[in-house]
Amino acid sequence: MCPRTRRRHGAGRVCLAFACLAGVAHAQPEGLDAADVERASLEATLEELDSPSLSAAYLSRRLQNATGDDRTTIARRLADAYVEMLRNEQDSAKLEEIERRARELADGLPEIAAAPLRIDLLRARYARAQEAAERWRLRLATPVERRTAEAALAEIAGSLNDLGVRLHRRVEALEREERRGRTEDEALLREALYDARRQRSLAFYYAGWSNYYRSVLGRSPKMADDATRQLGWLLGGGGARPLVERTPKATFRFDHVARAAMGVALAEARRGEAVTAIRWLDAVESAEQVSDAIRDQLFTTRLVVLASGDRWADMVSRINVRRRETDQPLQASEARLLAVLALERQRDGVDTPGFEEILQTLAQVALADLVDAGQIGHVLDLVERFGAMPLGNEGFIVLYVRALRAYDEARSAHLAVVGEGERDAPAQQDDVALAYVRAAGLFRVAVDSDDAAGFASQSARASVLRGLSLYFSGDLASAADVLERAGGEANDSAAEEALWFAIVALDRAIKDGRPSLDVRLDRLALVYLERFPSGERAARLLLLRANAGLLEPEEAVDVLLAIAPSEPLYAAARREAGRLLYAFFRRSRGLERERVGARFIEVAESLIAFESTAARADSDESARDAAQRAILLTRQLLEVALSTQAPDLTLARRAIDELEGIAADAGVPLDGAAAELAYRRLQIAMLLQDQRQIERLVGELRQLDGPFSEAADRLLFQDALRRWRAASAEDGGATEQDIESARGVVRFGLRLVNRAGEMGTGAVIQEAVAAAAEAIYDAEQDETYLETARRLDGPRIRAGLGTESALRRHARLSEGAGDIESALDAWRRLLAALPSQTAAWYEARVESLRLLA
Repeated sequence: MCPRTRRRHGAGRVCLAFACLAGVAHAQPEGLDAADVERASLEATLEELDSPSLSAAYLSRRLQNATGDDRTTIARRLADAYVEMLRNEQDSAKLEEIERRARELADGLPEIAAAPLRIDLLRARYARAQEAAERWRLRLATPVERRTAEAALAEIAGSLNDLGVRLHRRVEALEREERRGRTEDEALLREALYDARRQRSLAFYYAGWSNYYRSVLGRSPKMADDATRQLGWLLGGGGARPLVERTPKATFRFDHVARAAMGVALAEARRGEAVTAIRWLDAVESAEQVSDAIRDQLFTTRLVVLASGDRWADMVSRINVRRRETDQPLQASEARLLAVLALERQRDGVDTPGFEEILQTLAQVALADLVDAGQIGHVLDLVERFGAMPLGNEGFIVLYVRALRAYDEARSAHLAVVGEGERDAPAQQDDVALAYVRAAGLFRVAVDSDDAAGFASQSARASVLRGLSLYFSGDLASAADVLERAGGEANDSAAEEALWFAIVALDRAIKDGRPSLDVRLDRLALVYLERFPSGERAARLLLLRANAGLLEPEEAVDVLLAIAPSEPLYAAARREAGRLLYAFFRRSRGLERERVGARFIEVAESLIAFESTAARADSDESARDAAQRAILLTRQLLEVALSTQAPDLTLARRAIDELEGIAADAGVPLDGAAAELAYRRLQIAMLLQDQRQIERLVGELRQLDGPFSEAADRLLFQDALRRWRAASAEDGGATEQDIESARGVVRFGLRLVNRAGEMGTGAVIQEAVAAAAEAIYDAEQDETYLETARRLDGPRIRAGLGTESALRRHARLSEGAGDIESALDAWRRLLAALPSQTAAWYEARVESLRLLA
């Protein structure tokens, strides 16, 4: 009997003995182990799937029959799943249902056990309300959204404050018990006290932020006063208003403490205490080891604080420093906030000398940065809300925004009188057409302004919009001229739109009786396909004269493949069909994947032959491009041929030969594809079970490194794991084949672990490698494998992520290595996690006592 088998049978006898002591009959103790293994396997699979809804369904069923500590443990895990679902769900009806189920779960638990769940539920609600409050601060939320968020925050703040008060009482009770020193288990008391303090801090932290946002939405300084006291729990305030000079700067290295300090600063600013607020921000900013995330948030927080104290000159200084440090304009969210702060203060009226000019400067800086970032929607919305008062009367930005407003008004009037299928057609109403003509004139004035060169990207965009205005006004020939020129000046996205509408304008002009434009249309269509060969518009362009509407993807492929070889666009049509089929293949599953793959292979083989001929026919740049396309197609063909349920090895080997031949004839180096080719050869060798070739290719991929080397490790790991599990399933002890397969699991699994970092690899890989290492150690007593298993299990166990099998394995191997402390810790963790008075629980209890003795 092998060591692993002896250990399993021995553990069964121990479990049976303790089951009898507990008065529980277990006729088949190994059956219990199998159920535990099955449950662990299912839970590991759920963890890999990372699906909170599946986990919640599974845990809900387990909870129905659970009792005692096991019930509390499962309830907490179910609560975590509900919280994750609340974070990810967008549908309001589903959110209400999840919240209802979570509340029912919390109501069925003791108050102390339910506290973490109630906090998590309120945090999930708070996150949604906070998002609405931040949108309101930027004046992006509607009044209805503001009122809804305010009501939600009021309820959340009250519930969290009540919970915080109850938790504070529990902390006080535990502290009194700790001072008396009469408890039998000091470790449990310290753990309970730590949990209570942490939950108290969480409750007051989110209550404080909720009250701060209530003050923002409801303009109530009383809420801000409550917020300072509640956030003060994290800053040493103990329920009173915290003092910045008494808060150690070292604590700001913790993000939640730094955010609490920033929250106090914002709340103090709402109370009119701008000086105190600035002192809090200065303290955080000057502290060491503050995270980058906090430093990024400090800038916008300071903008709000400075605005609340009318410190506009300080704000100008801060913005100038920020620009010098980053050499970048403000981010869109920062620019939007700055614009709102300045424009609202300007609208309220200014009595202080110099403020008017500073506010106008700040507003123009914000709008200019929004324009530079391409956030035209924000610019138009701000001008709509606050009028054109911050813009002045001249300059590109002023003229561009006016033109945008004119275009937006014309477009709105146009869309109001047309159907869905006519949105891209020129206007038929004279007044709408004249509105577009006016917008086109304003765009031209903006492009011709003296400072337009300083806004190159937006000036190019203005030219595109001028061409679109002419197109929608019905001046098709002029629109095509302007849009074709703009397509050569604008960036890719704007150029694509310009060239597309130039083609549409020419096509409409031809249909309106100007056939002489036909040659120009074909030329411009070819330019478009060369620059933008992929995407929906490319397919539409190929079908423009036959059908102006959209087709389903496979219908588009059918039409593209139906274009005759004599047509000028034949090659582009075939390439697009191949691209679409390859994309379909990558997205497809099951039988559809097989069908699409077969169709792609057919198209790809003909395309490769076509491109190969072109590559060998000439020696100029076009031949080199054809060779590159042929190489890419062949690499895709290799992937498809080896990824189907019945891999085509003959086709794959022929494709590799063709690939190398094309590259050699065209003088194109394959250095960038060397690793991929080695990986494809490895796939072929593994299918043929050519061990010598496998070893050679693995060594080659090791030298090349990169993603295909990692892919090879995963492929080999999965193959070794499959063979080991198959060999281990046979009830004949540890055979040589069993151990050799286990070595493969360890060898390739460790490479994956080392590449990602021990805590960055999936739990399934970690568990499999550790189990395989244990099997080798059991069979050969090689301590290298003992230490490998301990090294893999140890960090996850210390992080609280150890499975039952990992804990039991770590305990046994640690004892074998002479590390009694780690072995005892593993048995204790297992004891705490297992349902009390079960066979496995008694086993862990006895092992703990034995090691203590």
